[in-house]
Amino acid sequence: MQENKTQYHPSSNKFNYRKYPFYWIARIESLYNIEMEKTLKPVGMDASRWRVGLLLREHETLTISEISNEALMKIPTTTKIVQRMEKEGLVNVFKQESDGRVRLVRLTEQGLAQVDMIVKKTSPMFKDLFSKFSTEELDTFLELSQKLFDNLGNNESENK
Repeated sequence: MQENKTQYHPSSNKFNYRKYPFYWIARIESLYNIEMEKTLKPVGMDASRWRVGLLLREHETLTISEISNEALMKIPTTTKIVQRMEKEGLVNVFKQESDGRVRLVRLTEQGLAQVDMIVKKTSPMFKDLFSKFSTEELDTFLELSQKLFDNLGNNESENK
């Protein structure tokens, strides 16, 4: 291990948990979820359905597998979420014309309206959240987050 990185590694006697990236990632995610819950719960939404809604707004139509992959959820969990959203009138599920075994998911007008409403409600939070970041800092943060994600994915495939 490189000497200048030992404080970041839990196996080091120089380890400092406040310099451990996953300490901050976990704290950020937890606090984000608490803040989002305050917005989502009053409108009958939860974080999982919110993620599915955002993905479908971006991609218009996705398969259950694509949603699972993008949202990092297991297929059975994604299927249950999509079924619940379908019962609520937020999505339509239909068979792909070229392969009837593949089920596609698309937001309904009601689903799109709900996603758009939540985007508007959370907009002030996001504006405040990133107000002290320059565009360059935000770009760097996103680039480093992607790099960390890719490294975790590579480690996962190597450990199988």
